Amino acid sequence: AKPMGTAMAPDGEHLYITTGRGGTAAVIDTKSDSVGTPFPVGKRPWGVAVSADGKWVYTANGPSNDISVVDASTKTVAKHIAGGKSTVEHGRTEITPDRLHPDQSHGRGPMPSLPIGVQRQCCDVGVGV
Repeated sequence: AKPMGTAMAPDGEHLYITTGRGGTAAVIDTKSDSVGTPFPVGKRPWGVAVSADGKWVYTANGPSNDISVVDASTKTVAKHIAGGKSTVEHGRTEITPDRLHPDQSHGRGPMPSLPIGVQRQCCDVGVGV
């Protein structure tokens, strides 16, 4: 597995990294420069984001076209947010306090931002190519 996406926690002490084909994420403690044990998050996670309060980590997973919601304290997936066909492939995800904003730059068709509380597929969208 190799690093694909990174996101710094608001405290500046925890850097989250996704591993793509490894299906995991890991956290680096920036004070001690130590890497924690990788934890499973989903199929081919690329994008990663951390909530403003640092309690949740979100990974955009390509083949499963979903976003994993990870409890930062336990490093376990609390739920998956389905996004529809090819919506988070090569996913980069930005987060605001109440919404996830999947990247729109890959020509895969539009994807609306998602309320963080969504626990079901929100939509099917047309895709390019």
